Amino acid sequence: MIMNKVIYPQKRKFSRYDDHHYLLYLNEEVVEDYIPDDAQEDFTPITAYSYTGDQEDGSTMIHAIEATYEAFVSGLIRTRYSADQVEAILLNIQSNNPERQTEFQDELDQLNAFREECKAKAASLLE
Repeated sequence: MIMNKVIYPQKRKFSRYDDHHYLLYLNEEVVEDYIPDDAQEDFTPITAYSYTGDQEDGSTMIHAIEATYEAFVSGLIRTRYSADQVEAILLNIQSNNPERQTEFQDELDQLNAFREECKAKAASLLE
């Protein structure tokens, strides 16, 4: 997946793309003393903000029909895990297969760590 980094003169959070998608501006970095490439000679440097995502504008597109914490968390999780993958991980951990239990626990731990990241990002976007 190609990631695009774009710099903006103001902070960005999210925007509605269509009835079923939002664009989230993630991975924010502060760019001090930024001067755009096409700036006039007398341009005063500004504090700008860069965002990195899979869209051309540096955003990340998620499936969400409303701008809520729950919808953003779910949409962010789906950028890495499908519903089928989550279901498989949850069912595997409940299986009675001692030879693979460590593998199953590692998968669940990775899912939960990513889920916590998604929750933090969603909360930050909506504050």
